[in-house]
Amino acid sequence: MHSELTLLAAGISIVLQYMNSSIDQANRSDWTLRASRCESMDEVLKACAILLECCGRSDFMRSIYHLWTLCSNAMFLFERQWWPEQPTETRTHVPTPPVPLKLSALLRPGWRDQHHLVRLGMASLVIFRDWFTDSFDAHLHQDVLNIVKDSLLIFQTAVGLFDLYEAAHPQPAAALPDVEDTPESTDTPATTGGT
Repeated sequence: MHSELTLLAAGISIVLQYMNSSIDQANRSDWTLRASRCESMDEVLKACAILLECCGRSDFMRSIYHLWTLCSNAMFLFERQWWPEQPTETRTHVPTPPVPLKLSALLRPGWRDQHHLVRLGMASLVIFRDWFTDSFDAHLHQDVLNIVKDSLLIFQTAVGLFDLYEAAHPQPAAALPDVEDTPESTDTPATTGGT
């Protein structure tokens, strides 16, 4: 229990540092939640939430749940730090199905329109991982880094499933509308019969 709390505290601190370091010191009063690093953490949160809401909290999703916990708590604290008068927007609970499902459940019709969000989350997590490894001792923070790396593998597997599904079920190309003569393109006006 102690090591899990230490892991949680360290991970939240690292994510907070990532978001805080994107703030221009001179313009903090004008800074908004849409700054790039906060936006990328929001994308990671959305991707984690999609996987957890669809597939649940089985053992193979443990890293995704830990990542969601670290990022959601960091985002919550970040909002409280910079906008204490405003209600927080970050949710600290994610609903999961009562029975965990395999990752391919993401290919079901209700989830297929969420695929682009998982792709965005994966790209944002790559950026965070690179910043993490450049900014911290990978050996000292190995547990947090493992959560990031394992989550990235799950995102990559999900995206691989999406790509396979799309290759097996190609969408028909959108048909171009037929070009029709319009009154503006007619050279001569219509004539009526008679003498």
